[in-house]
Amino acid sequence: MKMKLHKISSSSIGVCIFMVVIMISTVCEAWEKMGFVDGARITVKVGNGEVTAEVAKSNVKKHSGLGERKELKAGDGMLFVFDKPNNYSFWNKGMFFTIDIIWIKDGVVVDISEDMPDFETSPNYTVTPKAEADFVLETTSGFITKHRIKIGDRVLWDN
Repeated sequence: MKMKLHKISSSSIGVCIFMVVIMISTVCEAWEKMGFVDGARITVKVGNGEVTAEVAKSNVKKHSGLGERKELKAGDGMLFVFDKPNNYSFWNKGMFFTIDIIWIKDGVVVDISEDMPDFETSPNYTVTPKAEADFVLETTSGFITKHRIKIGDRVLWDN
């Protein structure tokens, strides 16, 4: 019995390789975000600064965020974890203190917002980033300036 061999074109091989790379990328991104659990505290390093951040992954936790808390201690923050990149807006509902906000995509700072006012000073104040992000870090006001955080800085965490 003779087997018939078929010639595979280089374009077919290229398409197959492309599809495998896309699948691996998608699985790696999903795997990375699986390690985050609501309420867990993790260390986040951004630029030359470091924050112990509480994770907000569920919609309920993301909606409440830091609202209704009386204070945020220096060195603390909240890391919002999103399933896919987007221009996620943040507002100051229930906020009793000012904060800095850092938008992150693929482990890199893509936008920053300093000194978001408290609710009493500026009710319903909203900030929208200029770039899509899949993580957002809220920190104490002044963190961005103190640690010279800028767009393009690498971000690492210990989840």
